[in-house]
Amino acid sequence: MLRTINLHQAPKHHIAVYTDASIRKQKLGLGIYSKYQQTSAFFLERRRHYDIHFGEMAAILYSIKTTPCFAPLVIYTDSDAAIHHVASHCSKYSMLRNEIRNTISHQHNDVWLTKIKGHSNIYGNDAAHKLAFTGADLHDGMLFELMHNVLIKTHHKKQHT
Repeated sequence: MLRTINLHQAPKHHIAVYTDASIRKQKLGLGIYSKYQQTSAFFLERRRHYDIHFGEMAAILYSIKTTPCFAPLVIYTDSDAAIHHVASHCSKYSMLRNEIRNTISHQHNDVWLTKIKGHSNIYGNDAAHKLAFTGADLHDGMLFELMHNVLIKTHHKKQHT
């Protein structure tokens, strides 16, 4: 089940994951930080429809797909737009939103999206930001394979609409 909550409503025992995205030099970097995933930085070559909101949602998807699911998952993001697009019924990122929702229904009991203030000395958020920034600067980027089909489908759908 997907829920959106404020920072003070997180379940007592949960897995905390911080996500961020960064665009630099026409490259989109994603950063994911948790105690289970200390370093995740990579880039997707930026295409026209890969904007920062797409990147923030892609980081959320990556974190859901790669985090162990033995406790509720709380994803902390500084992107109101990403939370809105994931929770909304109408979104220009509907394929990515649907992949996030399907992954949640198959892998996790509870996923909580939580808005936090960016650049406010929250260690996990600062770490995710640095990883995203680093990912956007990589020369030999890695494309997250589990996400590849979603990205390609989204790209083809945009071309046909």
